Amino acid sequence: MKLFTTIAALGALTVASFGATTDPVGYITQTIVGKTASSDPDVFNLLGITLHGSKVVSGSLTAVTATSVSADIDFDTLLESGNTYVLRITSGAQDGAVVAVSDWGTSAGLDAGALETSPNDLSAAGVAAGDTFELRVAPTISSVFGAANEIGFAEATSITTADVVWLPTGGGGFAKYFYHPGASFPVVVAEGWKNSSGQAAGDTPIVYSDGLFVQRRSTGDISLVVTGEVILSNTQLLVEAGLFNYVGSIFPVGSTLGNSGLEANLLAATSISTADVVWLPNGSGGYNKFFYHPGASFPVVVAAGWKTSAGADASAQALTPGMIIQRRGSGDVNVTISVPDYNLE
Repeated sequence: MKLFTTIAALGALTVASFGATTDPVGYITQTIVGKTASSDPDVFNLLGITLHGSKVVSGSLTAVTATSVSADIDFDTLLESGNTYVLRITSGAQDGAVVAVSDWGTSAGLDAGALETSPNDLSAAGVAAGDTFELRVAPTISSVFGAANEIGFAEATSITTADVVWLPTGGGGFAKYFYHPGASFPVVVAEGWKNSSGQAAGDTPIVYSDGLFVQRRSTGDISLVVTGEVILSNTQLLVEAGLFNYVGSIFPVGSTLGNSGLEANLLAATSISTADVVWLPNGSGGYNKFFYHPGASFPVVVAAGWKTSAGADASAQALTPGMIIQRRGSGDVNVTISVPDYNLE
């Protein structure tokens, strides 16, 4: 996959207003960098959603199949048609697994207590009856950036001249979205968020395990304020082999390479040229790269741990809301990112 050559990093993080000890809430501000001058190259900002919607429901699974999971809950009554929900498994062999759910119950040809999980086969992955789960509403392009483009992105009648939101679709691909100001001639076009084909796209979900890019064609920086709950347990990220994977770091503050637990599932090596690599925006339009060294005793003693590309210790390096994991290891892998110690008790 080709990497973007001009990418701006996120600004400083600010989190405040944490509330209850069980489900703390707050806000976080990310800076979306624009061009300095209109003649400058486009700027790509790597972002991540690290505060989340409230839990709609949680409970225990009663059945798991190749295409669905079930619980003693009437999802037909509880869930709202048109929403996408994020199912997260919270115990068992696949603790932290995340799946987007957009169909359920009788509308999916299932029982009222079932969620459609296809094409993800949770049964084969090891999810089983008795495992616990939670369900949250996935944010959308409209809810994150404003249904009427309150964020202030450059609007245009064509995606080729507007600011663009890039969402990963798996396999190294992206879907692209922009805000259309509306038109009455020669064709009537309603104002709103559109996909690259010009279809309405404001309800497009953003799953929090994914990172996303904002391509700025306009000048000036913009502040994105995200509010929501803090997830308080480990979460899995799907990392595909042979690709650059654009993922979110899940937690708003406190996550470092050293406490992330990412090394448990990534390929370690004595050189960054053969290891899996974590790319973090550096605040200057590029990336810093990191890898996990397994340690060595000869010919030079090297302590096991996270290293910079120059081999210096990087265990204290803070994770950014959006990050890239370059997978050189064999096979796709679910990488678990550990919750930092928030000392909420």
